[in-house]
Amino acid sequence: RDVERSRGLGDVYKRQGLASAITLTVKDSKGQWILAQHSQAYCEQSLSYSRDSGESFGMSVIDRTFIDAGIRWIIDYKFTRPTEQETNAQFEQRQMNYYKGQLNHYASLYRQMGPEPVRCALYFPQIAMFSPITVE
Repeated sequence: RDVERSRGLGDVYKRQGLASAITLTVKDSKGQWILAQHSQAYCEQSLSYSRDSGESFGMSVIDRTFIDAGIRWIIDYKFTRPTEQETNAQFEQRQMNYYKGQLNHYASLYRQMGPEPVRCALYFPQIAMFSPITVE
């Protein structure tokens, strides 16, 4: 019974965190821009691709993508925040370093699909932080 209560309390905290993140996102100018209507906009877009010279296949799911001002944007949502020991700048750099390879992969998929230049960013809804990442 105590386990059930603690699980229930954890769920309450998760729901509160999610509600807070949604509120921050819709109040944030970058969050509004990400969620606005755009050309060729998709949420949770699944993209299949071949690997190993066509010997096998993979699938990537893109959180949010759209074209704005002729640029294909790929937005990867991350539901995390800085630790107590790090600044926002340290947190942002750590996350960018960690996810850069993944976003390079996503960018290469879209470059094969269309002529638009591709830009990528991480978006942290818990702290309303938009972090563009230069991709190869």
